[in-house]
Amino acid sequence: MGDRVTTIICARNAAATIGRAVRSALMQNGPVILVDDWSSDGTAEIARRFGGKDLMIVRPSTHRTLGLARRTGVEAVDTDWLIWLDADDELLPGRASHLRCIGEQRNLDAVWDAAILCDGSRGKLLCDLPMPAFMLQENAAVRLFERNYTPGLAWPIVRTSFAAKIGYDAILPTADDLDFLLRGLCAGGKFDFIADCGYRQFSYPDSLSRNLNHQRKWVSYVLKRFDYENVNQLYLTAGFGARVAAWGLVSMALFRAEPKTALHFIEEACQSFCDPDVVLEPYGPLPVKDGWRRAFYRGTALLLIGGRDKDAAEELAIAEAIVHKAEGSNNLGVALSRLGSQREAYACFMMAASSFSGYQDAQLNLHSSKPSAITTHPLRMQPSRNRY
Repeated sequence: MGDRVTTIICARNAAATIGRAVRSALMQNGPVILVDDWSSDGTAEIARRFGGKDLMIVRPSTHRTLGLARRTGVEAVDTDWLIWLDADDELLPGRASHLRCIGEQRNLDAVWDAAILCDGSRGKLLCDLPMPAFMLQENAAVRLFERNYTPGLAWPIVRTSFAAKIGYDAILPTADDLDFLLRGLCAGGKFDFIADCGYRQFSYPDSLSRNLNHQRKWVSYVLKRFDYENVNQLYLTAGFGARVAAWGLVSMALFRAEPKTALHFIEEACQSFCDPDVVLEPYGPLPVKDGWRRAFYRGTALLLIGGRDKDAAEELAIAEAIVHKAEGSNNLGVALSRLGSQREAYACFMMAASSFSGYQDAQLNLHSSKPSAITTHPLRMQPSRNRY
């Protein structure tokens, strides 16, 4: 079908928003496939009213997971490229053709771009979600083993043959997009991230992406599929130094709830540690002094291991002395609370809560008789994620 791109919308009981999504998909001038995941609210009927004969509707064999719905959608595509659209979002005009041209010109397998965040309830523009500058560098995809730094992993344009080759895991109810990207990267996929904005995301309080415990569970599940040494080699092959790779493995280990392994990689990252005032990546995802990063991660890992609260408090106090940050203050408060210093602990939680608006862990600890909410990773510094 030449240069046309198929838009796939996976939907489950999305009657309230599916019309907007279908309308924006039709503006891309390519086929549109709705994967109706056995909705019970008339989603398919409403979509048909908006899409008419230009809309194909398919269903997975059963209602199971988003991974299965994605797989069903890919199997129905007969164009060279496909693009994903969430049922409560919309594509900006021309996005599909623009990203396809980039993919073809650069011989890529997938392309991600920036987005605009809107209040779903009121339809009000909230802010831009830009692509972080460090994600625009060559071979940046490997950094996603650390955490998601992009505005959204679920919305790329993908070469259809590549999507069929890598496949989507029907086990995964979420994090299917991360799993696809990381497995694709290990299989030699060629990815790029661009600064152009082509997607409008609508945020709702009950969005699945806001269920942090659910998200964390499945991100951990996905990351446990990958061997540390293989990931380390991916960093090195991509041109990143050994210390950057080691810090990436620290982040990966903490997401996998393996704090002892994280301590091991912290020591690897600090083998050539000389100056605590050095910033390893001034323009990277965590432009902080090495001394702070070492003390924060060590203190946090010790908290997670348990039984070493005094050591954890000492490390986290060092981090706070280097530079006050909300997450360091919060975790120090947890350590102090465990040591019986409740007044000092609550002072830390108050400082953390006032330092970062909407900081959930600090708020939970402030209102708990046994504070236990530990922030395992530094709070996001990129506007593409910390505003969401």
